[in-house]
Amino acid sequence: MRIKRIMLATDFSTQARHALDYAVELSARLHAPLLMVSAFQIPMYPLPEGAFVAGGPAIAEILDRVSSDLAAEKKLAIEKGAQGVESLVVEGAPANEIVRVAKEHHVDLIVIGSHGRGGLSRAILGSVADRVMRTAHCPVMVVAH
Repeated sequence: MRIKRIMLATDFSTQARHALDYAVELSARLHAPLLMVSAFQIPMYPLPEGAFVAGGPAIAEILDRVSSDLAAEKKLAIEKGAQGVESLVVEGAPANEIVRVAKEHHVDLIVIGSHGRGGLSRAILGSVADRVMRTAHCPVMVVAH
């Protein structure tokens, strides 16, 4: 199978930066376009009366920050030699959105960083990388560093 399109899923963490390096290298070597995706969730705050969802200004601030960070990562990827770089910010549960976007954009390989949680922490919190690996339609490269 030939890898024709690569996706980097990023949350701008140190682990995601390491995944960026791998995605860029693969994109450059394989001449495969790179789609950079960052997914965020609208914050919800539990209250005794029910949940409170962050308001418009807070959501706009999150979107601005994510968009700005993704633009900086895109610039870096281009400078390092990635091919045909596109970027996309999506709202929703990160693992679900990463898998959905990968399928919709006909991605052949997803590259994602792992935060290296183990044991009880991983069992309670789960792992976006784990969920992506289990549900993606294509191979997933998990970069642990």
